[in-house]
Amino acid sequence: MLLTLLLAVEKAPDFTLKGIDGKTYTLSDFKGKVVLLDFWAVWCPPCRASIPFFESLHEKYRDSGLVVIGVSLDKRKDVLQRYIQRMGVQYVILWDRDGMVADLYNAYSLPTTLIIDHEGNVVMRRVGFTRSHALLYEKTIKRLLKERCKARGNVC
Repeated sequence: MLLTLLLAVEKAPDFTLKGIDGKTYTLSDFKGKVVLLDFWAVWCPPCRASIPFFESLHEKYRDSGLVVIGVSLDKRKDVLQRYIQRMGVQYVILWDRDGMVADLYNAYSLPTTLIIDHEGNVVMRRVGFTRSHALLYEKTIKRLLKERCKARGNVC
C-alpha cells in the first residue's frame, strides 16, 4: 500500500498598510526575502518582551535577506510612535488600527508571529513569546536564509 502525504502550503496573503514612518508598504514588495511578521500591541506584555529580540534579528540578518515587520494593533498612533522611539526600533512598523490585516491572518491573540519564506509561503505561526519561541525563530530564519541563498545560486 502506497501512502502519499500532501502538505498544504499556505501562501501569505498580500496586504498594504501605512508605516509609522508615513510610507506605504505592501507585503509583496518583500518577495524574495525571508519575512518575520509580528502582530503586536504596546499594551501587551509578551509583545513588549519580544521587541528587543526582533530588533536583534533585524540587526543580525537584514543584510542576508531577512525583513522584520511589526504590525501594531494599537488604537492610538501617538502611543505607538512614542514607544517605538523610546525602544529604538529600526525595523518596519506598520499600523493596523482597524485590525483588518490581523483578521486576514487570523491573528486573534497577541503576539502572533509568522515566518514567511522567500517564495511567500507561511512556514511558521506561533502565538505568545518565550525563550523557546526565540530559539525556534532564529533556527528557522537561519535555515530559510540558507535556502534563499542556495536558490539564488550562491555558495552559502
